[in-house]
Amino acid sequence: VASQDGHLKVVRALLAAGADVNQARTDVGIAPLHMASYQGHLKVVRALVAGGADVNWNTTHKGVTLTPLGVASAQGHVEVAQVLVAAGAIPRARGWASTAAERWMGIWREVAIAAADT
Repeated sequence: VASQDGHLKVVRALLAAGADVNQARTDVGIAPLHMASYQGHLKVVRALVAGGADVNWNTTHKGVTLTPLGVASAQGHVEVAQVLVAAGAIPRARGWASTAAERWMGIWREVAIAAADT
């Protein structure tokens, strides 16, 4: 919940206490990095990555394969996606309704270019 809600101090305290950064929520099977990436919590994503989070962790929720990069890209969180790629996330990994994160990043890049032209 701390990663989902962007509570950086709580995330850091949990990491310092030895919390398993890759421990998925048992009710939905989604890891903290997925939650922070989906919500666009850049500082939390950085803390989780620094704490050893698996940037290529994939899980299935409600029949949809999810990766941290896929959910960040699908939500338009470009900076989060950049941090994940820099940390080794695979852009061509399938995720978020079987759409490659690489495709989402391309879509958002086009949107940013179009917005800059207006």
